[in-house]
Amino acid sequence: ALTAQTPDALLVALDPEEIASGFSIIQRIAEVAPGCKIIGICDDNRPDTIIRAMRAGCHQFVPAPIETEDLRAAIDRVRPVADS
Repeated sequence: ALTAQTPDALLVALDPEEIASGFSIIQRIAEVAPGCKIIGICDDNRPDTIIRAMRAGCHQFVPAPIETEDLRAAIDRVRPVADS
């Protein structure tokens, strides 16, 4: 589906029990749809988890449980800047 029409952004929930699979999914999304911004969400917000998520292809990381302002800020950071 990502090759037919690439979304502007995707939220990917990372399950700490299956974190390696989540990183593989993020990496595959980044390969198949390089223009898609990926926001990872996980309740494991240790620095090494965040770094691994970013290296896999996340553009932003939001800790769970999600705070509205954190998610809004992450979306704003990946949103394309409008031409002036």
